[in-house]
Amino acid sequence: TRYRQFETIKTQLDKIDNGDYRVKDYQKYISNNAPLTIGTNSFSIFSSNVDERNFTATRFFGYFGNNNTSVSSASASANYPQPMIFADCIMGYKYYVVSNSKVKDLDKFPYLSKLDIKTNYYVVYKNLAVLPNAIVTASPIDESGTWAQKYEALYKLYGGSGDYFEEDTLDKVTFDQNSGLYKLQIFKNDGGWVFLECNFPEEYDVYISNRADSKVFDEYKAKANDGINIVSHNPSTAVFLKNYSNVEIDVTTINKYVKVKYLSDMNVAHKMITLSETAEKNAGKLKLSAGRFEIKANAKTSGEYLFLNYVALDGHQAYVNGKKVQMKKNFLNFMEIPLEEGENTVVITYKSPYVK
Repeated sequence: TRYRQFETIKTQLDKIDNGDYRVKDYQKYISNNAPLTIGTNSFSIFSSNVDERNFTATRFFGYFGNNNTSVSSASASANYPQPMIFADCIMGYKYYVVSNSKVKDLDKFPYLSKLDIKTNYYVVYKNLAVLPNAIVTASPIDESGTWAQKYEALYKLYGGSGDYFEEDTLDKVTFDQNSGLYKLQIFKNDGGWVFLECNFPEEYDVYISNRADSKVFDEYKAKANDGINIVSHNPSTAVFLKNYSNVEIDVTTINKYVKVKYLSDMNVAHKMITLSETAEKNAGKLKLSAGRFEIKANAKTSGEYLFLNYVALDGHQAYVNGKKVQMKKNFLNFMEIPLEEGENTVVITYKSPYVK
């Protein structure tokens, strides 16, 4: 029944969209060819499920799954929509198929527009902030920095102006003598997405975790300077910090070296809509066929790149204007190809390295 409903939805989408598009079954599993077949695993936006690189982007963005053999379209953060807005847009999810029971939840997001496409059980939304599957960029993506800085780099890559995050301060820091843990809290009435960016000097051996129990903390701890994400829609949400070095720290030290990067739900939606409009001006014309990509892209100067939200695997080979070129590696393992000045015809072919 669900598959037939998906076929009905796809037929209606094809009438209004003659290009290639990706459909997301909101907060559920995506199947290979029938997103409404809940409970199956998906590799529909990836080239193969045998290569670990297929999971690099989903790990970075925080999609739920075991990061080994399966991935879900939902967030690993308690099924909360933020920070999946940014991830969904970069992954190219243009349409969301939503059960009728979820309509009230999605109607509040300004980046989603309800379409006049529905079945007995499902409604379709269009993502107004979706980013192009292929875009010409002024330079390759900046790989340096923390997780939040990589998000900033992606935002700039697609043409974003200003900073993606707003800078804020910790609202409350307390110390528990028994566990030796500092509790760091940020309260935001409008919900939002928070990243704690730590910049402790080398002499500080400081770790951070979202686990309050000191024994569990040791199991899940990570270097504080690697940063940590929290969703601040729940005032009780907190992260915990522990000092393992001989150099003493206190609340003042923590407030000095811990920066709060924050973005509210509404702000991220408006930012992404604006970013989508900007990015569309530099979109490449993508045509897909079995084992082959063909993209028409215009580079204003030499040194520009074509960035595609497809995983670059062994077996992919890129040609620019008939000449073989090497793809540039990046932290998402997405395709990034150097262009020549002017009009470019980029062809990407695939031949499995596992078949001799």
